[in-house]
Amino acid sequence: MPEKIPSFEITEEAKLAALLKEKGVENPEAREALIRWTRSQEELVVQSKDPDASIKFELKRARLYASSGYIDEAKQAYEDAYEIAWNEGKDGLAAEIEIEAKNLVNFA
Repeated sequence: MPEKIPSFEITEEAKLAALLKEKGVENPEAREALIRWTRSQEELVVQSKDPDASIKFELKRARLYASSGYIDEAKQAYEDAYEIAWNEGKDGLAAEIEIEAKNLVNFA
């Protein structure tokens, strides 16, 4: 019996990144999808008991923008994540964010 090919799920972020890359953030459909995603992620942050939820959200946003080709927006989201981590005294996490950002978007 042949082996089944493992299935995988395309994440909401991957779908949104593809839409942004294809149509651009100025496109009404893409902009609305981005706004919906952002609102839902912000709501998850508010509901979360994870003290790093806001940092994780900014990292997701940075990666989304980077994968969509919106480098300036990605840099801003990485900067936001870095600042939150730094302000919360999470120096190690801030350093990891800086390294990832430099590798993906030439974070300065």
